[in-house]
Amino acid sequence: MMFGSLFGGIFLGWSLGRNNLSNLFGTAIGTRMIRFRTAAILAIVCIFAGALISGQATTANVVRLADLQTPADALAVSVAAGIVLWLSSRFGLPASIAQTSVGALVGWNLFHGIEPDMVVLQKMVGAWLVGPFLAAAVAWAGIRLTRLSVRRYAISIFKRDETVRIGLVVAGMLASYALGANNIGTITGPYLSVLPAPAVGIIILVCIAVGVGCWHADRRVIETVSRSLFPLSPTESLVVMTASAVTMFLFSAQMIRDVLIRLEAPLFPLVPLPMSSVMIGAIVGIALAKGGYGLKGRVLAQIMVSWVVVPVLAAAMGWLCLAVWGGV
Repeated sequence: MMFGSLFGGIFLGWSLGRNNLSNLFGTAIGTRMIRFRTAAILAIVCIFAGALISGQATTANVVRLADLQTPADALAVSVAAGIVLWLSSRFGLPASIAQTSVGALVGWNLFHGIEPDMVVLQKMVGAWLVGPFLAAAVAWAGIRLTRLSVRRYAISIFKRDETVRIGLVVAGMLASYALGANNIGTITGPYLSVLPAPAVGIIILVCIAVGVGCWHADRRVIETVSRSLFPLSPTESLVVMTASAVTMFLFSAQMIRDVLIRLEAPLFPLVPLPMSSVMIGAIVGIALAKGGYGLKGRVLAQIMVSWVVVPVLAAAMGWLCLAVWGGV
């Protein structure tokens, strides 16, 4: 049972990759600037690098949220989060591993009658609220600066397309690295506290599962991100991906936090941030910079409702899994 429980983390990693390729390269794929398979390969490599190099800070906060006791606890949490994430993909909604995993961990606390670490939980929820607005602001400023640059510097359309294509690749790779640094810990964290296996081994196993998920990503979620909410041009896609990467790094990088401490500036908590909400926020920022015309309010409302429903559903699913298995 001890190492068999890792199948829950494998399932959750697969679900993460399947759902989140849309958040990393969905706009680039949707505008046909990058091929699907190329995007998948780049995402796999960079997620793996981010998890190994920069994933320690968010992992530590995930571990603090719930004091899991047995491998069965980790399995229940992972399976619950994975099921909810899979259901989100089935309905074409860009849900996040941060929302489902944190919800499932809260469900574990509720089942055992234990109050979760409210300081950590409040930091996470606060980051979830701030993240989309920050991404929207970065994207709004980015698209305006891009327009000014285009007007000032005359560039041929062929040169512009090539520059945008390279930029999309770089931005997608940065976003993938940030996702690995920020979100992989939500999968590995529960296992690190209950399994004697080396941390690197667990991370590698989960990243392999994420890679398989990316390779079989759900194209309906890509459609939602790239076209259904707001039609994006290739240049706007580049700004969206850049804004998303910047926002994710602010909540992931210890180096940035150290710089802010030296400057005595406000700090960003190093907690798991929903990549989907950051991406949607950036798209909304682009739409607002264009006057809001073309923004599908109904699609946006459905996505925002899912941000509330998904964590609650994951908590309920986590409680149910423990109840079915007897809480062992």
